[in-house]
Amino acid sequence: EGTIVAREIRRLVAVSGLSQRQFAALAGTSAPRLSTYVNGLVTPSASMMVRFTRVSERAQERARRERGSSA
Repeated sequence: EGTIVAREIRRLVAVSGLSQRQFAALAGTSAPRLSTYVNGLVTPSASMMVRFTRVSERAQERARRERGSSA
């Protein structure tokens, strides 16, 4: 299970277009702590997963808006 969660966190960070450091800051955690989640060493709480999902979605939406305004 931990590896599935870690894979999902890696996906959320990747599609966000943010660095791990930026992603962690927006999610309200540290980059080293995010790294423990990404590497499957620690499984985050459900509320942290919700925060990760929201950060990723907001970053993707922001990127879409920026692409749209530059077209």
